[in-house]
Amino acid sequence: MLRFLAELKRRKVIQTAVLYAVSAWVLLQVAELLLEMLEVPPWGLKLIFVLLLIGFPLALTVAMLLRSAIYGIRPWDPAVLLGAPAVLVAAAALATYLPARRATRTTAMEALRAE
Repeated sequence: MLRFLAELKRRKVIQTAVLYAVSAWVLLQVAELLLEMLEVPPWGLKLIFVLLLIGFPLALTVAMLLRSAIYGIRPWDPAVLLGAPAVLVAAAALATYLPARRATRTTAMEALRAE
């Protein structure tokens, strides 16, 4: 058992677990405020909580695999922690901007004729 814990500590899995738990708690606090403001049904927060619970063992497994598979890049590296969300936000912004831009160029009459 001590060897197993030492291996988890060496691979920084415990550090990842703590980081995940803190991030999940912050996410739940923010989600509670936003879901209440957007008048989402009460099961919305429960769904987020269940998804976070499902993601916890997955995050630990990925952290362990990343530590042994990728050399020079660590899961807790600031460049990775800032770079990955930045790429996702840019992709999401692009995915919402292009359809919105197309929709603003269409008149109401064209939209009604297309149906």
